[in-house]
Formats: sequence, C-alpha cells, structure tokens
Amino acid sequence: MMSRTFRAGSLVAVLWLGTAYPQSAEAPACRTPELQQAGFLVSHWAWSVREPDTGRVKEGRASWTLEVRGCVLAGRLQSEDFEEFRLLAYDSRSRQWDLVAADSHHGNLVRMSGGAAGDGLEFFSTSSRSGRLLLDRITIRPAGDGTVRWTLETSRDTGASWIRLVEEEFRPATPPAER
Repeated sequence: MMSRTFRAGSLVAVLWLGTAYPQSAEAPACRTPELQQAGFLVSHWAWSVREPDTGRVKEGRASWTLEVRGCVLAGRLQSEDFEEFRLLAYDSRSRQWDLVAADSHHGNLVRMSGGAAGDGLEFFSTSSRSGRLLLDRITIRPAGDGTVRWTLETSRDTGASWIRLVEEEFRPATPPAER
C-alpha cells in the first residue's frame, strides 16, 4: 500500500488507550487523556483497500492491540498475498502522534507525524520524488456505521489540493479462532 519512504522523526512509544487517570506529577506518561484519541481502532476487523486509480480491491483481516503495557497501538493487516505492520504512538513531550508502517510488498518503512483532527487522526510527512517535494497525508476516522476509514493522499502544491492514492475500510469482525 504505502510504497514510499517518508522522513518525519522517530517513534517515541508512549500510547495509552485505557481508562483515563487523574493528572498528577506521578502519572505515567502513557496515562494522559490525549492518548485515548485512537481507542476506536482497538479491535478485530475485516479490512479492505481500494486503489482509486485502478479500482483494484484487496480484502483481508486486521487487528489492533495495545502493546508495551498500553503505550503503543500495534496493527497487523493480512490478506492472502500481503502483510503490513503498523505502530501508532503518542509522544507526550512533543505532544504529537507518530505512525510507523512496513509492508511485505515494498520493503519501505513509512514514518509520519501528526495529531488529533476532529474525531480522528491525521499524519503528515514530506518526500521528494523525481526532484519534486510532495506532502503526504494519512487520515484515520471512525464512521457512524461502526467502520473506520484510513485514507492516504499526496499533494504536489503543499496541501492546496490532494490526490487520493489509497482508501482502506475496517469493518467490525470476530477475532480469528485460536489454533
């Protein structure tokens, strides 16, 4: 899906999505209210991706879990011929989110930074392709029907207009059976 390499800072793993704790000097870094902004992802999903330019659709399964004592949100997406691993983390020092992703087709590591945007999250990075500076954006939003939309777009004019590259949909599903 994400076939470009982005440069946008390092991943700092401080994400917590459980019950909010009162703010105090002693509260662990992973337990701040800002860290609940991606809680809508924690689940098992039927996953599909559509490439707008080709119309090609790929379907599979995805699961998002809390890792590192609730500080990191880890997502694993799988289909018959594809696998991707994603990490979402909130950096309490910079007060921004980081996204890191790697997939089985391209071998590129995607790094983006962002934050809350309405009821979801937005991540941005810049890249240079063919000598041209591009701005890339991933938007993650829950939909009213229980699904989650994940959209990858690029801009050649510093965000004045966007070209949609990939659209993903996550639909609620039952967890896979234990083996």
